[in-house]
Amino acid sequence: MPLPHSYLEDIAARQEPGMREAFLKAVRALRAQADPARIAALLENGDVDGVLDAIGLNDPAWLNSFRAVMAEGFVAGGQ
Repeated sequence: MPLPHSYLEDIAARQEPGMREAFLKAVRALRAQADPARIAALLENGDVDGVLDAIGLNDPAWLNSFRAVMAEGFVAGGQ
């Protein structure tokens, strides 16, 4: 069963403004490059690594960007 359309927005709404914007920016970027048919086929075949590749989550640049945003959020939260 697919998640409700507002699921990710609900998660974002619970975050601090900086984290919320970073989260939503990442979601928009992933949605823009997603190929739903390819992702569905990969999921049907149980190819989780293929899905991660298809949406760019195995890309080191994405992971580095995510880490930087998380670090900024923790620093801002401690002030």
